[in-house]
Amino acid sequence: MLNQLRKPLFIFSIGLNVAFVAIWLVQTVPDISRRKSTDDTIVSDEIPSALHREIGVTPEQWKQIEPHVRFFHEKAQEQRRVIETLRNQLMDLLAKSDTNESTIRAKQEEILLGQRGMQNLVIELLLMEREFLTPEQQKALITIIHQYCTTMRDGTNGSRGIGRVFIEEESP
Repeated sequence: MLNQLRKPLFIFSIGLNVAFVAIWLVQTVPDISRRKSTDDTIVSDEIPSALHREIGVTPEQWKQIEPHVRFFHEKAQEQRRVIETLRNQLMDLLAKSDTNESTIRAKQEEILLGQRGMQNLVIELLLMEREFLTPEQQKALITIIHQYCTTMRDGTNGSRGIGRVFIEEESP
């Protein structure tokens, strides 16, 4: 039975990775991407988000976006904890030889619902940010996310999904 579950679990694992890609991206944006002000000083205190600096968000835009990013951060952290708990429960169920497949599949569905919740949080944030970003900034944001997702699909980068870009907003 475990051999039959390997492929679905592998696909499930990839799905988790995609669900958390964007949040991880903020950690990987190099410090050289910091936007410079007119006097050639880095504007990191005004815009702590490396991603938002990368797409050229102004301090005025950041003031409008920041409360939504903070709200997203809190909700996404909660959602990550729920998903992690469910994943641990699934692993426990898989480790038991007497667990039936329907119980395992039910836990898998709970995880998928949690992932859907994370995806919804990301989409809500992206839709909200569209109200404050210029068309060029919107395009740059989607390009960065798309590039990262492509890298993830090719298997050449880390194991976290799109939501991470927005969770860990402060550069290391």
